[in-house]
Amino acid sequence: MAKKKAHPAKKISATIVAIGVFLFIAVGSTLANMYPEDEPYSNQQAINKAYDDIIAKLPFDFDKTNDVPYTDKPTQKDPNKTTPKPSLADEEVEKQARNIHQQLPDVPKDEAYVEINDNIPMFSNADLEDVGEWEEYSPLDDKNRVGEANAMLYRDMMPSEVDERESLSHVKPTGWQQKRYTGLVDGSWLYNRSHLIGYQLTGQQDNVLNLMTGTRFLNVEGMLPFENYVANYIENHDVHVRYRITPLFLKNEKLARGVFMEGYSIEDDGKLAFHIFVPNKQPDIDIDYQDGSSKKAS
Repeated sequence: MAKKKAHPAKKISATIVAIGVFLFIAVGSTLANMYPEDEPYSNQQAINKAYDDIIAKLPFDFDKTNDVPYTDKPTQKDPNKTTPKPSLADEEVEKQARNIHQQLPDVPKDEAYVEINDNIPMFSNADLEDVGEWEEYSPLDDKNRVGEANAMLYRDMMPSEVDERESLSHVKPTGWQQKRYTGLVDGSWLYNRSHLIGYQLTGQQDNVLNLMTGTRFLNVEGMLPFENYVANYIENHDVHVRYRITPLFLKNEKLARGVFMEGYSIEDDGKLAFHIFVPNKQPDIDIDYQDGSSKKAS
């Protein structure tokens, strides 16, 4: 029988949070500016050098893996493995998580994310016991909107740096009303085809169950630093990370208001742990979430 893990709330210390904040700033923000979601990379040599410069500044030894296998389809759970019935405590945690993830958090105007539940992820004990290498995506709803994406991440799931990413131009997620704002938006274009679970974590590129319409701000300033931090942590510490992304759509809106991101490292009992909300907004741009249309803020 798998050993039950203590709830994440008992595992997070102020020291860990401080280290996490340092790494997000030192690593994630810089990497975010060099790895756009779906645009071609014109100078790979320069990108690699900048990446190496960042890794050299990490406060621990980092072993960058270049030749991990590429996966072009979701890594499934073992079909022969039975899922135990959740305990009453687990059911309560899951209920609380659902309630939290249906509410729109208040995010300060210029902030790229806000911590949720004191930065403590809402995984049940059962969520943390299913160790392996897998990913699961919710089916599109009756309005063709994406849903919750779950994974138990490990380094073998990550794509090789030499793998080429296919174009996403044929994918049109709900709320996709692209518009150019030269001088207002980094890269000019308002929207990216944003992966729920980042490409660098699983190699999933054009999976429509894993792509939503996200602003450049959500994609590059909000999600990408956390995705890169998780990838770096897995590679450096050789651990599994339980990971969940929950998009928030209000009523019948086609454009998500944002995404909840949760992560928890397994083998070291949550030395990596976070729970945040990233708003799907863009500074100086007014967005209609009903259909994804936009205009310059007055």
